[in-house]
Amino acid sequence: MKKTGIFKKGTFQRYLTLISLVTAVIFMGLIGSIYYVKVSAFLEEKKHTSIDWKIEQMTAELQEKMQDAYNTAINLKTNENIITQLEELSNQGRSPVDQFDSAKELEHYLYSIKMNNSLIDNILVITPDTQFSSDSNYIDFSYNGIKLRDEVNDHYNFVSKGEAYNKIFLEDPVQNYQLRNSKLDDLNNKVFFGSNIELTGGRSHGTVLVFLKLNDLIEKSLNADQFALLDQHKNVIFNGDQFNSSMLKRLSELEELPDGIVIENKENEIHHMNIPFYNLKLFYVEDLSVHSIQRHYIWKVILISFLITILIAYMFSRKVSKTTLQPLYGLLAEIRDNHYTSHELQIGQSKSSKNVNLRERLFFYFLITILVPIILFMFLYFWQTSKVVLEEIQNSDYLEHKNNAHQLSQQLNEAKLTLARMTSDGYLLNDIMNNDEESLEGKLLTEKEYIVKDNLSINIYGEENRLLYANNSLFNAPLDEKFIREMKKSNNKISYDLQRDDFNNVTIRLGTELYTSANSSAGYITLYFNKEYLNSIYNDFNRSKSLNTSIITDGKMILSSGDPYKIGTEFKRDAEIFDGEPLNNDNYLFITDLNAFDWKLVTENSYEGIQREINRLFLSDSYLIFIILLVALVFSYWIPKKVIKPLENINTLFNTFDVNDSPTSVVETITGIDEIDLLQRNFNHNMQKMNQLINQTLDANKQRIKSEYEKREIQMNALQSQVNPHFLYNTLDNLLYIVESEETDKAVDMISSLSRFFRFITNREKFVITIQEEIAYTKAYIDIMSQRFDNFSCTWHVDERFYHYKTIKLILQPLIENAIHHGVKHTKDEVTIDITSQHIDDMLQIIVKDNAIGMNEEELKHVREVLNSRNLDKSGIYNVDARIKLYFGDKYGVDIESELGKGTKVTISLPILQND
Repeated sequence: MKKTGIFKKGTFQRYLTLISLVTAVIFMGLIGSIYYVKVSAFLEEKKHTSIDWKIEQMTAELQEKMQDAYNTAINLKTNENIITQLEELSNQGRSPVDQFDSAKELEHYLYSIKMNNSLIDNILVITPDTQFSSDSNYIDFSYNGIKLRDEVNDHYNFVSKGEAYNKIFLEDPVQNYQLRNSKLDDLNNKVFFGSNIELTGGRSHGTVLVFLKLNDLIEKSLNADQFALLDQHKNVIFNGDQFNSSMLKRLSELEELPDGIVIENKENEIHHMNIPFYNLKLFYVEDLSVHSIQRHYIWKVILISFLITILIAYMFSRKVSKTTLQPLYGLLAEIRDNHYTSHELQIGQSKSSKNVNLRERLFFYFLITILVPIILFMFLYFWQTSKVVLEEIQNSDYLEHKNNAHQLSQQLNEAKLTLARMTSDGYLLNDIMNNDEESLEGKLLTEKEYIVKDNLSINIYGEENRLLYANNSLFNAPLDEKFIREMKKSNNKISYDLQRDDFNNVTIRLGTELYTSANSSAGYITLYFNKEYLNSIYNDFNRSKSLNTSIITDGKMILSSGDPYKIGTEFKRDAEIFDGEPLNNDNYLFITDLNAFDWKLVTENSYEGIQREINRLFLSDSYLIFIILLVALVFSYWIPKKVIKPLENINTLFNTFDVNDSPTSVVETITGIDEIDLLQRNFNHNMQKMNQLINQTLDANKQRIKSEYEKREIQMNALQSQVNPHFLYNTLDNLLYIVESEETDKAVDMISSLSRFFRFITNREKFVITIQEEIAYTKAYIDIMSQRFDNFSCTWHVDERFYHYKTIKLILQPLIENAIHHGVKHTKDEVTIDITSQHIDDMLQIIVKDNAIGMNEEELKHVREVLNSRNLDKSGIYNVDARIKLYFGDKYGVDIESELGKGTKVTISLPILQND
């Protein structure tokens, strides 16, 4: 037999299992692809968001510091304090001591300016005669008198590595030639801002160089090992640990460097960001191995979910298909064994509400074996990939938390450094001790020796708690005694407390005590953190998933918090909890040390917020999943219709099978399914065999029915023939007796009654009569017998309602005859024969009872045994019982009761058959 279709020949169970598995795999593949694309896109978005954020943070920090350094260089060239100092130093009439003090004061001033910006490595003022440095770090004195070319101003006064050779010169040609031959090695490898110092009248009196330590700035930044900084000539200024020489070489070979991804391979992804104005090129390298591991993990999740689901689906489908196909296998077994039942093959419709047809069974089978694996796969995939997404979101939140901690640590370090510098500044201390508010204001506002960020407010108090300087009018009140005591007890350390204003706004206050050279108190300096700055940190982070962000002390007191009601209270969590360790089932913490003080930045996060984001990720395109599930549902309904099509054809033949016009063959269709092909072949084979059997059975049934009918006729005739001679013998004996007794009238009446009686019993056309007719002919018989016996009488108590009921004839006469023959004849006493009737359930009973001699138990047992036998060769009461059972069934017949010396009772049971 030729095999067709996409499936090889196999069992129905294997066929169904294969369909359900293939279908489930297809739909799971679609759903898995959708979710993989969504999760991959989410992770990719998170990756690029993280990368962009890191680059933007580093760029912003570099630009801010570079701009500060640029502003410093520009301000220094016109700085009145520096110009004044240089003019004084150029005055040859001053004493050496005054010259030394002025030089010392100038370098101290340069140091103060330098300390305001962590990007500045050294500030160097070069005059034709000498050099002044912020940290006593000088270059070759042969460079004294150098000037910057005008083109430097066109590039924002910025000189990168290797550019000093072309941008610095000496006015003296001989000296300039010597300078160029020296290749300016001291300056050529440095990065700096430079500007010519112009004195009054446009006269130049030197050059200021602000050297930068860009590498130190990046090294101290977050994720520094992932960054590299190159200048416009692609000279390496800084490169992190993750930038190897091959990467730098490839970057140097690139002709164009647009912002964004410039190098991408399986291992790394390098991004570029140009820092404007200074032509610096910032590069960031992202190690893709982590993301590759994530993608591989997702694929593993898909594969493992597939395998688990397929295994469960296979086991489940085999179990369900076996139950589903049980009726079909039963039918096949019956057909194979040539056994046929009266049950109809249920394919398309159910004959009973309790039965489930095969199409419905297959529909539920496919619905369960397709949808259950799909739903299980979705659950497993969601469960596992949620971990990846959760980890990615937590990493993103942790990165933001670390950045806030880094920024805050920088602010605290700058505040701490500012306080330390001010307390060690002898000139500042002298002004405080002299209560010289004007000089303090000049140093802090005009000369900007101490640049204080906008997020800080600085107050300076004299010895008597007198406010000498404040850059913010909100904090101009005298110090409270409690905080003064705290500063005095701190042993020159920085103290802190919480300061509340009239509106109950809380800010952090730092403070330290000033001491004279004699170690006596000279005053106090305090710094206030602007609450708006702290709130910006909290708000930026808390607007997403964070529940609250706080700054806590080592003693677990909350110094600052996004929740103002918690400020000043005790932090209820364990301060030793590591970053990201769960607090409970709902929340988890990020805790990072703030190095400037024994403080910690604490960010409490909610799993609920992350779970909402995960749910949005998986449910954003839920309509696609709904469509796929709907298609799976339609598919589960459509497949059974195709699968059972051959069975429906067979079922149609079964349902339309006609004995008189039955088909002898069916067109065979090859389905590739063993059971259906076997069912079709067996059906074709058995149709031919069934035709033969039906014809043989019909012929045999016709012969059997004919034989039964003839047999019944013979039996009925034989029974009636048994009645006629028996009765005739007794009647003739009676008639002979009457004739011998010369009782002519009785003889005539007896012969007349006998004639009527024999016409009744010999009427073959009327076998079934009414009760009334049976009683009438029985009374005729009694009249005959009363001519011979005068010691009996009959009483009739038959309800006239039963007269029109049907019965067979000659059922009462034999009983009366037996009563006379076995009772009246053997006694001289008067015998009464009572005939009554009764209606019990669906049965009519006629009772014939006499008070003759009766029978003993042994005789009664013998009579009952003969009644129960199947022998039809009987007469008398046995004949009556046999004919009733033969005509009406074994349920009906004759029952006898008797007791010796008391009489006999015979009960006839008949069905209720009313005459039409």
